[in-house]
Amino acid sequence: MRLSYFICLFSALAEASDTRAPRPFGVKSSLTHSDNTAKHRSHNHNLLDIPRGGGLPAKEANLVAPSPIKVLGSGEGILKSITRGGGPLGYLLALFKDDKRQPYLISLILSLVYLYFFLNKEVDCLSYSDGFCVTNFVDGKCPHSGNSHLWSFHEDVIFTIIGIALPFTKYGAKDLTTANRIAIPGIIIAHGILHWWLSSHNCAPGPANIGSATTLYSIFVVALTGIIFLAFSNFIETGTKIPKIIAMIAAISFAIIKLTVDSGNGNAIAALFMASHLLVSFVGAFYPGRTATKLTGQTFIAPVIVSLTEYLKCDFLASVGGHFW
Repeated sequence: MRLSYFICLFSALAEASDTRAPRPFGVKSSLTHSDNTAKHRSHNHNLLDIPRGGGLPAKEANLVAPSPIKVLGSGEGILKSITRGGGPLGYLLALFKDDKRQPYLISLILSLVYLYFFLNKEVDCLSYSDGFCVTNFVDGKCPHSGNSHLWSFHEDVIFTIIGIALPFTKYGAKDLTTANRIAIPGIIIAHGILHWWLSSHNCAPGPANIGSATTLYSIFVVALTGIIFLAFSNFIETGTKIPKIIAMIAAISFAIIKLTVDSGNGNAIAALFMASHLLVSFVGAFYPGRTATKLTGQTFIAPVIVSLTEYLKCDFLASVGGHFW
């Protein structure tokens, strides 16, 4: 996982999240942040941050903003939201004025730019392999040591340790759920294992290893999509049933895997970056959960820019460390 992603992930671990549910545009909350924090901490939650008893307390539920887009049976529908927001332009302006959602909207725009180039431009770079910009990738392979896949693995190990320890320090978010404490370091080390595996196969696994590569890739796609929907969005907070969320995770994961691996164009990883950026940006802008904070949104812009650079300017990036960033 690139350095830019770690900065974003650690902002979620270190920043005390705003436990207030997003408000409808133009509506001010009558409760202070400390009041809401006290309410949140006094209510008993389980591992996935689902209130015991099946729903939010009545007073807390009243603070939940209608979702701008009708998905999974929750929210008011985009047309009603746009009408209430003064038309499409007014609706977008209202979103940009929300300082929590604004950085995710910026990332969403950049991700759509990524999508445009992904669909219309082929990468012409000798250091580009299977969606990665790899330093020291020469003649279709790289050395077992001194390549950016191996550097990324070492980086992952270091930041996994930091990710496990950080919540227990004075810098850790005090209201971080158990699920997030496990999920963030877990996804980092899982990503590191993928990089180690690629490095051990000279950065270009052959046809004999395609089965193992596809299995590892599929597991990673499902895990990443699950984290976005279960730990990053407000679907659970707004009452969406777990089976519906799981169905969405399964459908999106299946679509990503089918459209990338089965296409056979060697861009599976680049497509995964693009899809995950679109998902995180969309969820952060329209369905932000407690960990989708303003700081996390601001730091998420960096990996989106790096991924776009990796796809468009691989020669440059490979000269300064490649996918490590």
